[in-house]
Amino acid sequence: MAIHLAWCLRHKKTVDAMVPLYCNGKTIPNKPYLIKHLGRFLPVLGAALKPYGKARPQDVFAWAGGRVPRQYQRSIRPLVWAAGRNAHKNGYHHDWHNITVMVFAAVLASLMPSQHRLSKDDQFTLLLAAMVHDLDHRGRAMAAKPYDEEVRSAMIAGRRLFGKTGHGQAWQQLLTMINQTSFHVLSVDASKDHLSALLKDADLLGSVVFPHHLSKAMTLGLKQEQKLALPSDKILSQFMENLSKRGLSSPEGYKVLTLANPKSSAFHQYPQYAKDLITNSISNLGSVEHRS
Repeated sequence: MAIHLAWCLRHKKTVDAMVPLYCNGKTIPNKPYLIKHLGRFLPVLGAALKPYGKARPQDVFAWAGGRVPRQYQRSIRPLVWAAGRNAHKNGYHHDWHNITVMVFAAVLASLMPSQHRLSKDDQFTLLLAAMVHDLDHRGRAMAAKPYDEEVRSAMIAGRRLFGKTGHGQAWQQLLTMINQTSFHVLSVDASKDHLSALLKDADLLGSVVFPHHLSKAMTLGLKQEQKLALPSDKILSQFMENLSKRGLSSPEGYKVLTLANPKSSAFHQYPQYAKDLITNSISNLGSVEHRS
Protein backbone atom coordinates (compact mmCIF):
# COMPACT_ATOMS: atom_id res chain seq x y z
CA MET A 1 0.00 0.00 0.00
CA ALA A 2 1.42 3.41 -0.96
CA ILE A 3 2.43 5.63 1.93
CA HIS A 4 0.42 8.87 2.00
CA LEU A 5 1.87 12.35 2.43
CA ALA A 6 -0.35 13.04 5.43
CA TRP A 7 1.15 10.00 7.18
CA CYS A 8 4.66 11.22 6.37
CA LEU A 9 3.92 14.67 7.76
CA ARG A 10 2.25 13.38 10.91
CA HIS A 11 5.14 11.09 11.75
CA LYS A 12 7.76 13.55 10.46
CA LYS A 13 9.45 10.85 8.44
CA THR A 14 11.11 10.95 5.06
CA VAL A 15 9.99 8.25 2.68
CA ASP A 16 13.05 6.76 1.01
CA ALA A 17 11.46 6.38 -2.42
CA MET A 18 11.12 2.63 -1.89
CA VAL A 19 7.34 2.37 -2.28
CA PRO A 20 5.52 1.64 -5.54
CA LEU A 21 2.87 3.94 -6.97
CA TYR A 22 -0.55 2.47 -7.74
CA CYS A 23 -2.48 4.24 -10.47
CA ASN A 24 -5.29 3.15 -12.83
CA GLY A 25 -4.81 -0.51 -11.96
CA LYS A 26 -1.12 -0.28 -12.89
CA THR A 27 1.87 -0.49 -10.60
CA ILE A 28 4.74 1.92 -11.15
CA PRO A 29 7.72 0.30 -9.39
CA ASN A 30 9.64 2.07 -6.68
CA LYS A 31 11.72 4.93 -8.00
CA PRO A 32 15.22 3.33 -7.83
CA TYR A 33 14.01 0.31 -9.81
CA LEU A 34 12.17 2.51 -12.30
CA ILE A 35 15.26 4.64 -12.93
CA LYS A 36 17.40 1.54 -13.43
CA HIS A 37 15.00 0.14 -16.06
CA LEU A 38 13.54 3.41 -17.33
CA GLY A 39 13.46 2.53 -21.03
CA ARG A 40 11.43 -0.61 -20.35
CA PHE A 41 8.98 1.13 -18.02
CA LEU A 42 8.18 4.24 -20.06
CA PRO A 43 5.18 2.47 -21.68
CA VAL A 44 4.02 1.43 -18.20
CA LEU A 45 4.20 5.06 -17.10
CA GLY A 46 2.09 5.99 -20.10
CA ALA A 47 -0.57 3.40 -19.25
CA ALA A 48 -0.64 4.36 -15.58
CA LEU A 49 -0.69 8.12 -16.13
CA LYS A 50 -3.26 8.10 -18.90
CA PRO A 51 -5.56 11.13 -19.13
CA TYR A 52 -8.44 11.28 -16.65
CA GLY A 53 -6.81 8.58 -14.56
CA LYS A 54 -6.96 8.33 -10.79
CA ALA A 55 -3.89 9.11 -8.71
CA ARG A 56 -3.19 11.43 -5.80
CA PRO A 57 -0.39 14.00 -5.41
CA GLN A 58 0.38 12.75 -1.90
CA ASP A 59 1.04 9.25 -3.26
CA VAL A 60 3.36 10.63 -5.94
CA PHE A 61 5.16 12.67 -3.29
CA ALA A 62 5.70 9.55 -1.19
CA TRP A 63 6.81 7.53 -4.23
CA ALA A 64 9.33 10.25 -5.13
CA GLY A 65 10.81 10.30 -1.63
CA GLY A 66 9.92 13.95 -1.03
CA ARG A 67 10.83 15.50 2.31
CA VAL A 68 8.72 18.45 3.38
CA PRO A 69 10.63 21.00 5.49
CA ARG A 70 9.18 21.30 8.96
CA GLN A 71 7.98 24.88 8.51
CA TYR A 72 5.74 23.83 5.58
CA GLN A 73 4.37 20.55 6.94
CA ARG A 74 0.98 22.00 7.83
CA SER A 75 0.61 24.71 5.20
CA ILE A 76 1.28 22.40 2.23
CA ARG A 77 -1.78 20.23 2.87
CA PRO A 78 -4.35 22.54 1.19
CA LEU A 79 -2.08 22.73 -1.87
CA VAL A 80 -1.92 18.92 -2.08
CA TRP A 81 -5.71 18.82 -1.89
CA ALA A 82 -6.12 21.51 -4.57
CA ALA A 83 -3.61 19.90 -6.95
CA GLY A 84 -5.54 16.61 -6.77
CA ARG A 85 -8.79 18.00 -8.17
CA ASN A 86 -10.06 19.77 -11.28
CA ALA A 87 -11.49 23.00 -9.94
CA HIS A 88 -11.97 24.66 -13.33
CA LYS A 89 -13.28 21.55 -15.15
CA ASN A 90 -10.35 21.63 -17.58
CA GLY A 91 -9.83 18.99 -20.25
CA TYR A 92 -6.03 18.96 -19.96
CA HIS A 93 -4.66 21.26 -17.23
CA HIS A 94 -5.99 19.43 -14.19
CA ASP A 95 -4.93 16.92 -11.52
CA TRP A 96 -3.75 14.34 -14.08
CA HIS A 97 -1.35 16.85 -15.64
CA ASN A 98 -0.04 17.95 -12.22
CA ILE A 99 0.68 14.34 -11.26
CA THR A 100 2.37 13.54 -14.58
CA VAL A 101 4.70 16.53 -14.22
CA MET A 102 5.51 15.51 -10.63
CA VAL A 103 6.46 11.99 -11.75
CA PHE A 104 8.71 13.21 -14.55
CA ALA A 105 10.29 15.85 -12.30
CA ALA A 106 11.25 13.09 -9.84
CA VAL A 107 12.56 10.90 -12.67
CA LEU A 108 14.69 13.71 -14.13
CA ALA A 109 16.14 14.64 -10.74
CA SER A 110 17.12 10.99 -10.17
CA LEU A 111 18.97 10.89 -13.49
CA MET A 112 21.39 13.62 -12.41
CA PRO A 113 24.94 12.32 -11.77
CA SER A 114 25.76 11.70 -8.13
CA GLN A 115 28.12 14.68 -7.86
CA HIS A 116 25.32 17.01 -8.98
CA ARG A 117 22.35 15.45 -7.15
CA LEU A 118 19.81 17.87 -5.74
CA SER A 119 19.73 18.61 -2.04
CA LYS A 120 16.63 17.58 -0.07
CA ASP A 121 15.42 21.18 -0.08
CA ASP A 122 15.87 21.47 -3.85
CA GLN A 123 14.04 18.16 -4.36
CA PHE A 124 11.13 19.55 -2.35
CA THR A 125 11.16 22.80 -4.34
CA LEU A 126 11.11 20.90 -7.64
CA LEU A 127 8.24 18.60 -6.60
CA LEU A 128 6.31 21.53 -5.14
CA ALA A 129 6.70 23.58 -8.34
CA ALA A 130 5.62 20.58 -10.43
CA MET A 131 2.55 20.09 -8.25
CA VAL A 132 1.35 23.72 -8.31
CA HIS A 133 2.67 25.08 -11.63
CA ASP A 134 -0.83 25.06 -13.23
CA LEU A 135 -2.84 25.27 -10.02
CA ASP A 136 -4.90 28.26 -11.22
CA HIS A 137 -5.04 27.40 -14.92
CA ARG A 138 -8.44 28.53 -16.21
CA GLY A 139 -8.43 26.50 -19.42
CA ARG A 140 -7.86 29.48 -21.67
CA ALA A 141 -5.91 29.30 -24.91
CA MET A 142 -3.88 32.36 -23.88
CA ALA A 143 -4.09 34.49 -20.76
CA ALA A 144 -4.82 38.19 -21.14
CA LYS A 145 -1.26 38.96 -20.04
CA PRO A 146 1.84 36.80 -20.56
CA TYR A 147 2.65 34.65 -17.50
CA ASP A 148 -0.68 35.64 -15.87
CA GLU A 149 -1.74 32.11 -14.96
CA GLU A 150 1.78 31.13 -13.87
CA VAL A 151 1.96 34.13 -11.53
CA ARG A 152 -1.49 33.42 -10.11
CA SER A 153 -0.56 29.79 -9.45
CA ALA A 154 2.66 30.86 -7.72
CA MET A 155 0.74 33.45 -5.67
CA ILE A 156 -1.69 30.82 -4.38
CA ALA A 157 1.16 28.51 -3.36
CA GLY A 158 3.18 31.39 -1.91
CA ARG A 159 0.38 32.65 0.30
CA ARG A 160 -0.29 29.17 1.64
CA LEU A 161 3.34 28.35 2.32
CA PHE A 162 4.95 31.67 3.16
CA GLY A 163 2.07 33.81 4.43
CA LYS A 164 0.51 36.93 2.93
CA THR A 165 3.61 39.03 3.54
CA GLY A 166 6.20 36.27 3.33
CA HIS A 167 6.99 36.47 -0.38
CA GLY A 168 10.73 36.48 0.01
CA GLN A 169 13.52 34.57 -1.68
CA ALA A 170 11.76 31.19 -1.50
CA TRP A 171 8.67 32.55 -3.25
CA GLN A 172 10.77 34.33 -5.88
CA GLN A 173 12.48 31.04 -6.70
CA LEU A 174 9.12 29.28 -6.97
CA LEU A 175 7.74 32.07 -9.20
CA THR A 176 10.81 31.99 -11.45
CA MET A 177 10.55 28.23 -11.91
CA ILE A 178 6.82 28.27 -12.64
CA ASN A 179 7.21 31.13 -15.14
CA GLN A 180 9.67 29.01 -17.11
CA THR A 181 6.90 26.51 -17.89
CA SER A 182 5.06 29.15 -19.92
CA PHE A 183 4.97 28.54 -23.66
CA HIS A 184 6.37 32.05 -24.06
CA VAL A 185 9.72 30.62 -22.85
CA LEU A 186 11.42 28.73 -25.65
CA SER A 187 13.99 26.91 -23.49
CA VAL A 188 15.86 27.30 -20.21
CA ASP A 189 19.64 27.55 -19.83
CA ALA A 190 20.36 24.58 -17.56
CA SER A 191 23.85 25.88 -16.78
CA LYS A 192 22.25 28.88 -15.03
CA ASP A 193 19.05 27.39 -13.62
CA HIS A 194 19.02 23.59 -13.59
CA LEU A 195 15.90 23.33 -11.42
CA SER A 196 13.85 25.38 -13.89
CA ALA A 197 15.25 23.35 -16.80
CA LEU A 198 14.17 20.11 -15.09
CA LEU A 199 10.69 21.51 -14.42
CA LYS A 200 10.23 22.73 -18.00
CA ASP A 201 11.26 19.36 -19.43
CA ALA A 202 9.01 17.52 -16.96
CA ASP A 203 6.12 19.69 -18.16
CA LEU A 204 6.72 18.60 -21.77
CA LEU A 205 7.85 14.98 -21.59
CA GLY A 206 4.42 13.44 -21.11
CA SER A 207 3.47 14.82 -24.53
CA VAL A 208 6.60 13.39 -26.13
CA VAL A 209 7.40 9.92 -24.80
CA PHE A 210 3.95 8.48 -24.16
CA PRO A 211 2.27 6.31 -26.82
CA HIS A 212 0.67 8.10 -29.75
CA HIS A 213 -2.91 7.21 -28.83
CA LEU A 214 -2.46 8.83 -25.41
CA SER A 215 -1.05 11.96 -27.02
CA LYS A 216 -4.14 12.12 -29.22
CA ALA A 217 -6.38 11.77 -26.16
CA MET A 218 -4.47 14.58 -24.43
CA THR A 219 -4.79 16.77 -27.52
CA LEU A 220 -8.54 16.20 -27.65
CA GLY A 221 -8.78 17.30 -24.02
CA LEU A 222 -6.76 20.43 -24.82
CA LYS A 223 -8.95 21.16 -27.86
CA GLN A 224 -12.12 20.95 -25.79
CA GLU A 225 -10.63 22.88 -22.89
CA GLN A 226 -9.43 25.82 -24.97
CA LYS A 227 -12.20 25.66 -27.60
CA LEU A 228 -9.75 25.33 -30.48
CA ALA A 229 -11.19 25.14 -33.99
CA LEU A 230 -8.50 23.00 -35.63
CA PRO A 231 -8.83 19.19 -35.77
CA SER A 232 -6.99 17.31 -33.01
CA ASP A 233 -4.49 15.76 -35.44
CA LYS A 234 -3.56 19.21 -36.74
CA ILE A 235 -3.16 20.60 -33.23
CA LEU A 236 -0.89 17.69 -32.27
CA SER A 237 1.16 18.08 -35.45
CA GLN A 238 1.67 21.80 -34.81
CA PHE A 239 2.66 21.14 -31.22
CA MET A 240 5.21 18.51 -32.27
CA GLU A 241 6.68 20.84 -34.88
CA ASN A 242 6.89 23.72 -32.39
CA LEU A 243 8.46 21.54 -29.72
CA SER A 244 10.99 20.08 -32.16
CA LYS A 245 12.20 23.62 -32.96
CA ARG A 246 12.54 24.52 -29.29
CA GLY A 247 14.21 21.33 -28.04
CA LEU A 248 14.47 20.20 -24.42
CA SER A 249 16.47 22.12 -21.84
CA SER A 250 18.28 19.61 -19.61
CA PRO A 251 20.70 16.71 -20.14
CA GLU A 252 18.32 14.55 -18.11
CA GLY A 253 15.38 15.42 -20.37
CA TYR A 254 17.49 14.50 -23.38
CA LYS A 255 18.35 11.15 -21.77
CA VAL A 256 14.67 10.29 -21.24
CA LEU A 257 14.00 11.30 -24.83
CA THR A 258 16.66 8.90 -26.14
CA LEU A 259 15.26 6.07 -24.01
CA ALA A 260 11.77 6.44 -25.46
CA ASN A 261 10.85 3.97 -28.19
CA PRO A 262 10.13 6.11 -31.29
CA LYS A 263 7.81 3.42 -32.67
CA SER A 264 5.48 3.68 -29.69
CA SER A 265 5.90 7.35 -28.72
CA ALA A 266 3.96 10.38 -29.90
CA PHE A 267 6.60 11.03 -32.56
CA HIS A 268 5.79 7.80 -34.42
CA GLN A 269 3.96 9.72 -37.14
CA TYR A 270 6.43 12.63 -37.11
CA PRO A 271 9.91 11.14 -37.70
CA GLN A 272 11.44 14.40 -38.95
CA TYR A 273 10.20 16.28 -35.90
CA ALA A 274 11.78 13.62 -33.70
CA LYS A 275 15.16 14.14 -35.39
CA ASP A 276 14.85 17.92 -35.09
CA LEU A 277 13.93 17.66 -31.41
CA ILE A 278 17.05 15.62 -30.63
CA THR A 279 19.25 17.98 -32.66
CA ASN A 280 17.87 21.14 -31.04
CA SER A 281 17.95 19.59 -27.56
CA ILE A 282 21.68 18.93 -27.97
CA SER A 283 22.10 22.50 -29.18
CA ASN A 284 20.26 23.88 -26.14
CA LEU A 285 22.61 22.10 -23.75
CA GLY A 286 25.37 24.46 -24.85
CA SER A 287 27.74 24.87 -21.94
CA VAL A 288 26.00 22.18 -19.91
CA GLU A 289 28.05 19.02 -20.01
CA HIS A 290 26.01 16.20 -21.57
CA ARG A 291 26.05 13.23 -19.23
CA SER A 292 24.99 9.87 -20.58
